[in-house]
Amino acid sequence: MSLDKKKYLNEGYLNIKNFIPKSIILGIKKELSHIIIDTANKLELNIKNDNFRYLIDEILPKIYKRDKNKGAYIFDVSTRLNIFRDLTNYKKTINIVSKLLGLKKNQIISAKFSLFLFTKYHKKNAIGWHQESGYYSDPKNKNFQYLKKNNSLFTWIPITDTWPGNGALVLMPRSHKEKNISHNKNLFSERYKINSNKRGEIYIKNINKIQKKYLKKEISSKSGDIIFVDSNTLHKSGKNITNKTRVGVIMRFGERF
Repeated sequence: MSLDKKKYLNEGYLNIKNFIPKSIILGIKKELSHIIIDTANKLELNIKNDNFRYLIDEILPKIYKRDKNKGAYIFDVSTRLNIFRDLTNYKKTINIVSKLLGLKKNQIISAKFSLFLFTKYHKKNAIGWHQESGYYSDPKNKNFQYLKKNNSLFTWIPITDTWPGNGALVLMPRSHKEKNISHNKNLFSERYKINSNKRGEIYIKNINKIQKKYLKKEISSKSGDIIFVDSNTLHKSGKNITNKTRVGVIMRFGERF
C-alpha cells in the first residue's frame, strides 16, 4: 500500500479504505453485543435476536431511555474490553503513524482511546469544533500528559458505516496550519446546552472567525476504514438525525516526552 504522506501534511488528514481487518471489527461487535444483551436482560427488555445492527439501533436506545445509568455503564465497561488492545496495537496502524509523524516506533506512545455509541437519543450531543491537541494543553489531564501536542495525530475508525446525517466526522482541511489554538474549558453542566459549535469538554472562543477561512468536509466512511488526522486539524461530530446508531473509535498517538 502506497502512503500519500504529502496529502496528509498538506490537508491535515488521510483517509484509507478497508484498513482494519474484519476479524478485529467483528470481535468488537461481538463483545459489544454481549454487553448490550446482558444489560437488556437485567432491565427485562425483550430481545428478538442477537444481530448487532438490531441491538445498537433498537435495544441500545431502549436501554438509555429506560435507565441512563445502565446506558452509561455500557459505554464505560466497553472501553475496558481487551479487544480494543488489538486495535491499538495493530502493527499496520503503528507503521503508518511512524511514517506520518517521522518517528521511530519506540518514540511513539498511544494515549487514551475513546469509544462513541451515538444513538438517536444523542442527537443534541454532537461535539463542536475543536483540535484534539486542545485536550493535551491541560497539565492536569493525566490521559495526555506524556504526549507532545505538536507532533501527534488521532485516528477515527468507524465500526459501523457512517455518512452525512449519521454523525460522520467533519473536518476543516488544512486548518492544522493554525497550529495550537487556545481552547476554553466548559463547565460539566454546560457541555451540551450551549451553541452547537461550542459543545463538549472544550471549545474555541473565536471559532466563528476561524471557520470562515476553511471549507468543511463531512466524511462518509465504511466499517474498517481509518482516517489519520493531525491533532491540530479542526474537527467536530456531525449530527446524527437518523435512527441508525453510529459506533466509532478514536485512538491517539504521538511523540513521547
